[in-house]
Amino acid sequence: MTTANGGIDEQAEEEAADWDILLKEAPDDAELYARFEQWRASREANAIAWAAIQQTGDLIGRMSPTHRAQWEPFTRDPQGAVRYPTLRRKRWTIRVAAVAGACAVVVLGVGLTDWRGIGADYVTKAGETRTFTLADGTRIFLAPRSALKLAYQPGQRGVELRYGEGYFEVKHDPARPFSVAVDGVTVRDIGTAFDVAESDSGVRVAVAEGEVAVQSSHGLIRSLKQGEAAAVKLETGAIVGASTTPLIGGWRYNQLSLQDAPMAEAIDRLRPFYRGKIVVVGRGLSKVSVTGFYRLDDPVATLKLMAEQQKVRVTELTPWLVLVTAF
Repeated sequence: MTTANGGIDEQAEEEAADWDILLKEAPDDAELYARFEQWRASREANAIAWAAIQQTGDLIGRMSPTHRAQWEPFTRDPQGAVRYPTLRRKRWTIRVAAVAGACAVVVLGVGLTDWRGIGADYVTKAGETRTFTLADGTRIFLAPRSALKLAYQPGQRGVELRYGEGYFEVKHDPARPFSVAVDGVTVRDIGTAFDVAESDSGVRVAVAEGEVAVQSSHGLIRSLKQGEAAAVKLETGAIVGASTTPLIGGWRYNQLSLQDAPMAEAIDRLRPFYRGKIVVVGRGLSKVSVTGFYRLDDPVATLKLMAEQQKVRVTELTPWLVLVTAF
């Protein structure tokens, strides 16, 4: 269980720190490992506390040594502190390191700009949206954590979505067609308003008005009309139909509409609007789907709402770090 303020159960946290120490000191002790597994399975709070400590260790392990001075002081004993027995001192170090790790996430992850934004004409930060109108009358809405570069030429109008998501209200001009390029995928306007989003797995296109032609890096082409959507797989170039909702580009109004969407996808849609880091532990999200209308201006509250009546736990460890556990 978690505490009333959303933190991790203190007793479970202390016990998890103890187990972390014992298992590292005796990694080949089968009897000890069996007792640990029994402890972890005995309470949900134990599983959550253990996952949090392991995730923190992974985060700290991936940090660049150049930033060590920013977080390492927090893991040292305070000057003049009473010297506890070895196990209690190590546990204290692990728990304080967890706080330092959360702070380091902000220093190393949240505050850094994606290198793909270098040279872009428009860039947005977490939680920030921008709207601008080009000289030809085309209106572009840029979602949080996105970057876009203009690539206009005499015979055509083009933009490159470096990363993130954008909504385009195109001023149609047959003599100068408008296109959006992202990850080898090209979306060509045929008089329309449409949304384009980039992710690790591919590109998602949804049409609010008119029609577009979607072409993958493998040369495959598919036409999409109003109310239709498609996902382009980066590895294969396949263009497959995707479910959509009446609220295409709803993020412009801080609204998210989902229809039987996997929980993992829903979390990915929330990440750009959260100014910290959302960490997922466990494989249970693959069994969970989400349907409904949600607010994007309070991502943590929305996460907790999505998790209700599901076997999913949302724990706000700090104002910049949220742990989602699903087993």
